[in-house]
Amino acid sequence: MTHEKTLTPVQKYKQSKKGREAARKYYRANKEKLRALGNAWYADNKEKVKQQYEENKSSRIAKVKARREARLVLGLCSNCNVPQTSYSNCYCEKHYFEQRSCSVLGSNKHAQVLKTMFYSNPKCPYTHELLILGSNAVLDHKLPKSRYAHLKHDISNVHWVSEVGNRAKGKMNHVEFTLYLKEWQERINGL
Repeated sequence: MTHEKTLTPVQKYKQSKKGREAARKYYRANKEKLRALGNAWYADNKEKVKQQYEENKSSRIAKVKARREARLVLGLCSNCNVPQTSYSNCYCEKHYFEQRSCSVLGSNKHAQVLKTMFYSNPKCPYTHELLILGSNAVLDHKLPKSRYAHLKHDISNVHWVSEVGNRAKGKMNHVEFTLYLKEWQERINGL
């Protein structure tokens, strides 16, 4: 037995195509007046709105946390219902690259570019080892953030490297570190 809500004739009209079009037409004709009424109502009820927002904030946060935890228990991405990847303990592939983009570049808009960069050449340019997401692959700023702060969110200034290579590079830029590696290679070959 289903419990369907009985609609009044007015509610039925509002939900009909004709009713929705009439509402749109009314809104277009009275846009400024309706906006002024809305702003006036908000000004009169601003404190009440803020109070209700704050009262509901903790329950909203708790609900989001509970949903994320339930997804993780089921082996799903914490942001959606897609299975987690083998290299991330809480994200699907899409959200893994978005998280890395946001963390390193300050925005998730470069996620697809980072994914393409990784899969097009999954080898470290310094150590030549195979990069494995979630294991040894990290994003590195070619020109370090400490010396070139204006380039820290520039997608052309990052590349995938091994964790070991990134630690060895330290605060050197890409060119300095490459020259440093060549010098070491020459020393080793000269022995």
